[in-house]
Amino acid sequence: MERCNILARVIVGMKALYEDPQSSRTQRDLLETMIGAAIWYLPQPDDLWTQNISADALKALQAGSKVTRDHNYPRKCAARELLCTPEEQLTADFVLHRYKTKYGTFNLVTKEENRRLMKYQKADLFRTPEEAYSKAAITLVPVRSDQGGKLTLRVASAKVPADEQQHPTASATAAAADMPECAPFENRLIKPNIDDSTERTNNFALAPDNKNKTA
Repeated sequence: MERCNILARVIVGMKALYEDPQSSRTQRDLLETMIGAAIWYLPQPDDLWTQNISADALKALQAGSKVTRDHNYPRKCAARELLCTPEEQLTADFVLHRYKTKYGTFNLVTKEENRRLMKYQKADLFRTPEEAYSKAAITLVPVRSDQGGKLTLRVASAKVPADEQQHPTASATAAAADMPECAPFENRLIKPNIDDSTERTNNFALAPDNKNKTA
């Protein structure tokens, strides 16, 4: 909450510059990048996981390989939205709620999928997470977390057909509907091996210890 409080105050202080008709698009881009970077350094606890994982990442986990987080909402888009929010709404509670329900949420994907998504998550192109995943030909499937949102999964014994992996439906979430709810599961738990080194949004670096800090 302490970080969200100062972030909200900083955004309020920047709004006059951002909304100034004399500010160029390049200058506004810089302000968005600065706020986006601040959002990136907020904590990233496991309970922000959407409980969705790509079909290929699920196979990678079963094989013991690493997967990575991919955030549903690009940081620069989040910054732009906050900078356009009416000043009276910009409180610590508002920023924290937006972060926990929107800006901070993530799916699990492979490194290659993470790179593939970049071109569809640019601030001027991004519309919805579903559209970005569809364009990147990535199918998300829902999995169940058995420890209160922690990143401990039961690995589905049901296999995602190869043709679904290569040709997902228009919506990534709709593609997952072909599988039974949570799918049939084996009686073994896997702790996802997450490679934080590949995490990125708009080329911001990841603070190595930010998952354990408080907002």
